[in-house]
Order: sequence, then structure tokens, then C-alpha cells
Amino acid sequence: MSFHCADEQTPTKFVSHGKVKRKRLKPVYKIQNANLNESSGMVKSRRFEGVFWSHNDSGDKARIFALNAEGETISDSLNPSDVGIRIRSLKNNDWEDLGWLENKMIISDMGNNQNNRDDLGFIIVSEPNPYTDSVIPVATHYKVKYPDQGVIPLPWDRNFDCEAIFGFQDKVYILSKNRSDENTKLYRFDSLQENEVNIPTLIDRFQTEGKVTSASMSEDESQLVVLTYQNVWLFKGFQGDDFFDHEVYFYRLDARQCEAIDFLSDSTLIITNEQKHIFYLDIEELIKLR
Repeated sequence: MSFHCADEQTPTKFVSHGKVKRKRLKPVYKIQNANLNESSGMVKSRRFEGVFWSHNDSGDKARIFALNAEGETISDSLNPSDVGIRIRSLKNNDWEDLGWLENKMIISDMGNNQNNRDDLGFIIVSEPNPYTDSVIPVATHYKVKYPDQGVIPLPWDRNFDCEAIFGFQDKVYILSKNRSDENTKLYRFDSLQENEVNIPTLIDRFQTEGKVTSASMSEDESQLVVLTYQNVWLFKGFQGDDFFDHEVYFYRLDARQCEAIDFLSDSTLIITNEQKHIFYLDIEELIKLR
């Protein structure tokens, strides 16, 4: 398995898509829970059939919500989960995405709209039982600092926001949401220390032609999907973490402010936006660019 890294001279990778027309996606369902009013991250459960996890954006309590694929809250008479499952001793500074590291859930607290946060990090927890748990008692928090970010935020280099996190080959990866251009930077955490600041390795760059808001790795680790407000990118056939160097698929979408994406199945993607809409997108509708 090969792993690599980039430096400041590494070019941003680009795959031309010609004149692919934008397609309006129609929502198939809507999130019903009034307490989940700004779905910013979402993943399909690794333990419970038909369960999806989501959370609100910044300012909410430290909690996650269990939903089904139709946007209905999962609960029972013993555990009404309309108010979500709390994570003890944590704060939602700016939670932006969910991912998986094997069977552990990753919660990204790396939203950085103003490019000035010094408390970036992510949380790893065991997946709770949506039918019986009301609290996640134990969470591991990892502090993060970018290797290429200066001390003083520069107005022309506002590229240290992050709304996409995923696990691959036992390592955590993040994709930046660049605010100065239409590219993304891919970072890998080669090791994790709970009581230290973790500095990831910059390993690649890709021109997404939009601001990245979410990413997900398929459960068999054969496909990576990346979401922007305007586009869906799908990468396949990669060796190690050279995700951008092999098969590339593309879809130009119109679905308002899309914030989260995951694999509903091997052939279908599920997308949510901040307006609480849920969309399904057949992977076969994506156009192969390479």
C-alpha cells in the first residue's frame, strides 16, 4: 500500500469536464426533527440497518441525531431521541462533518469560516445504539493544526476551513474548504496523540471548482465521494491514497446549500442540505471524466 505527500511545488490536479450541464435534484424526503434544523454532516450507520447519523452546525449542543433514510427520527418508547444523543464533556464549536475510522465515528470540529480558530480538532466515539442510548459517555478529542497555515490569517489565503473528514486504511483524512479559490487540499494524519496538537501531512491538491462541504469513503474503501455546493466528484480505482489519479466521475448539481453526502448503497448516494431536504442520486448518473 503506497502513501505519499505533497509540497508547495506540487501542482493542483485537474480533470476537465467540458460543458456538463447543471441538473436540479428534487428532494425525496425532508428531515422531520425540529431540533435538527441545520444538518451539516451525515453518515450511514455501520451497526444498525437503515440508520443514519446527523448533527447541527455550530452553536448547537454536543449531540448527534439518528434518522432513517426518509428523514424520520429513530426512537422508541424507552428512548425518545427527538433531542438527540448527547456526547458528554464536549462542545459543538463548529461541527461540519461525520466519518468512520473502521467502526468508530469521527466528528469534525474544524469549521473555520474566519480563518482564525486556534482550537480546531475532531472527536472519535463509539457508535451509540439509537434505540437505547441517550448519552455517549466517552469521547476522545484530538487537537489539530495545519502544517502550512501561518500565525496571522492572510486575506488571500483563506484556505484553512474544513468541512470534510473520512477514514481510510486506519488513518484519518480531511479536505479543506478553500475560500480563496476553487481547489481543495487533502491532508492525512499519520499518527494521533490525544494530549498533543496533531499536525497532518499535506498529500495532494485537487481543483473541485467549488467549496468542499463533505466527503465519504465507501465501506469497502473502494470509492471516495466529495461534495461541493455545485458538484459531486467520485473517485475510484485508486491505489493507496492517490485518490485523484485514477477513475474520476462528475455530476453538476443544483440542490441549494448541500452540506452532507454518503453512500446509501453501492449504487446510490444520499445528500442533505441546510434546508433539511434529502436527495438520492444514482451513481450511474455521474459522468466518467477519466
